[in-house]
Amino acid sequence: MDLCLSIPMLPTDPTDRSDFKYAGFGARIAAHLIDFLVASVLFSPFELALFVHSSQDWIEYATDPRYNIARCLVSTIAWWLYAASMESSKKQATLGKGIVGIVVTDMNGTRISFVRATARFFGTFLCDLTCGVGYLMAGFSSRKQALHDMLTGTLVVVARRSPDEQ
Repeated sequence: MDLCLSIPMLPTDPTDRSDFKYAGFGARIAAHLIDFLVASVLFSPFELALFVHSSQDWIEYATDPRYNIARCLVSTIAWWLYAASMESSKKQATLGKGIVGIVVTDMNGTRISFVRATARFFGTFLCDLTCGVGYLMAGFSSRKQALHDMLTGTLVVVARRSPDEQ
């Protein structure tokens, strides 16, 4: 009995397109840090409300499993909706990616669907489970794809400027 999972692999070079400039690891990290900062600021009121509601001191609150689960669930759902809706929008980028000048596309350079953006988001959990190796794969892939990009058939590329922006 074969227990190996069969993951459909993309053809080796279906879109070896010279018109794509793949986003580097540094740009992707910078975008993520910007998004993390934005999310932290936006999430702070929720965190404060939970803390006040708990009627506990900070140590009790921070170690209470009920509040940790609530914070985890709310932040994961909020981060998923933010990332998936922004990456599947006309802008094709979260705020951080937009500031850095990179976008998420399919293998042909077109906008991805919300479903694909959702799969991409949850695919990052696999990168986390590999202790970050899934993210580091972007540094060694010819199209600079991390594991979640390979699994969902997405690319992170430098945004093309329209002729009037150049």
